[in-house]
Amino acid sequence: MEIEAAKKYVGVLLDYQFDLLHTQQWGLNHAEFLFIKATEFILEHPPLKSWILGLIEITLKEHFGTSLPGGSRPKDYVPEDYIWYLIHATRWNEFYNIAESLKGTPVDLWTSNLITTSSSTILAALDDDWEDQEFYESFQRGGFKQTV
Repeated sequence: MEIEAAKKYVGVLLDYQFDLLHTQQWGLNHAEFLFIKATEFILEHPPLKSWILGLIEITLKEHFGTSLPGGSRPKDYVPEDYIWYLIHATRWNEFYNIAESLKGTPVDLWTSNLITTSSSTILAALDDDWEDQEFYESFQRGGFKQTV
């Protein structure tokens, strides 16, 4: 599959995630199958790795904590819950670099919970004992496997 077509396909999956989670405000249990499908597809198409990592950085540095418009997913936006899922499912080393680049910056703080930071949430999702692991494992075939 051509890389641009693959990006469009993942973009559609991200649009559906956004619609379910933000526009319709349905629970995560309605979007997990999209998390799994998007992750499997990204892993099947290695050139997408740098692209999705770039979108995640943009989301965390430009969109995170801002109020999101109803309707369409903002350009380059990756739903936050999917970010944490993808981090734990892949455990890519690049996420350590993203966490490090966020530490101590104003965009690291969550506006909804000033005790929590994006960098600490990334590091937690990279951990084998991630607190949300059991929630997602019930939807992940065969549990999480590290795919560095």
